[in-house]
Amino acid sequence: MKKPTEELPPLALVTTWLWMTKPDNDEEIREKGYSNILNAFNSVSSAKQYCEKMNSLTKTLLD
Repeated sequence: MKKPTEELPPLALVTTWLWMTKPDNDEEIREKGYSNILNAFNSVSSAKQYCEKMNSLTKTLLD
């Protein structure tokens, strides 16, 4: 990830961007999803790691 957590977009938004990159979506939607992810993170992999980390933190807080 290239930004501190405080500057990263909300989990729901990143999850939406990842959904947008799925192959069954229109090419324009996929491109916008990738563009948003790459502007906020170094890679799709980093965005996925961020989501996993945030989901884990949320689960810990709710337990």
